[in-house]
Amino acid sequence: MSLKQCKNGHPRTAENLYTSPGGQRQCKPCRQARDAVRPQTEDRRAAGTARFKRWREANPERFRAAADEWRERNPEAARFIQLRYRLKRFGLTEADYLDMVERQGGRCAICGCHEERHDRAGVRYLLAVDHDHTTGAVRGLLCQECNKGLGAFDDNPERLVAAAEYLNGVRHGLSGPRGCEAHSP
Repeated sequence: MSLKQCKNGHPRTAENLYTSPGGQRQCKPCRQARDAVRPQTEDRRAAGTARFKRWREANPERFRAAADEWRERNPEAARFIQLRYRLKRFGLTEADYLDMVERQGGRCAICGCHEERHDRAGVRYLLAVDHDHTTGAVRGLLCQECNKGLGAFDDNPERLVAAAEYLNGVRHGLSGPRGCEAHSP
């Protein structure tokens, strides 16, 4: 009775058989020989990334269509991928962000409201990370409206106080417009 052999002539025994996590059976000597000449994991990953980038640059329409289709099928996953990308700019992780949300009770640090606005796909916006544009320090989480409001006032406390005074009626008696050094470039 002859032993079965792999395609390279190695005997198929219990000691020579490797079963991958996916259930695929492989000959151990063949696998070792393949791994000896195969580039290391990081090199393979870098080569795959480079190959994908070349394809993406050569096929921008197909890439955009596939990405749009995936985002449409996976709105929550797409939202968290976008969140991760944005958080990276501030040196934050998802865990840091979720901790901030919990500390603020899921509410905006200015108006105290929950974020209720939704994007075009019907997915509710996440609270925006507010940061000091000079130092880059994270201040808190804001709803979209409060975040846009701060941005409209260039994060300038004097302009915000002046706007609050105006809304409260303090400046209604002033004659003529004030000079605006804040808007000059």
